[in-house]
Amino acid sequence: MININFIGRVGAKGAQVIDSKNGQFVTMDVATSQFANGQDTTVWVRVRSNKPNHINLAQWLTKGRLIFIKGTLGTPKVWQDADGNNHVQIIANAENIDFIKVGKPKGNDEVAVVEKNPEDVPAETPTDKEDDVPF
Repeated sequence: MININFIGRVGAKGAQVIDSKNGQFVTMDVATSQFANGQDTTVWVRVRSNKPNHINLAQWLTKGRLIFIKGTLGTPKVWQDADGNNHVQIIANAENIDFIKVGKPKGNDEVAVVEKNPEDVPAETPTDKEDDVPF
């Protein structure tokens, strides 16, 4: 298992709740920035979770929302587009999804604050809890 942590913005479609034969889960594409070879590039990560509290948060996981993801790296998917170009889709299985609020408090420089319950998310929304280790 490979643990990952990253910050990114929710993509254009926002979070989608999907019903499958194994139950409900939430999925979304998250854009992250990577600086390499003197250039900023965008790396897209497909984030998935079947945790009930993440499914409940789906309505607030909208386009452009800045979030922090803690989870595990899933098996990447390789696919080919109509032009025959190969692509790799990075998959992350979310253990925690936290909202990040960016602002300028009282004339100071811009800061980022991780919030468990942002102002527009109801306080009764369940928060992540660490699962018991099975061994």
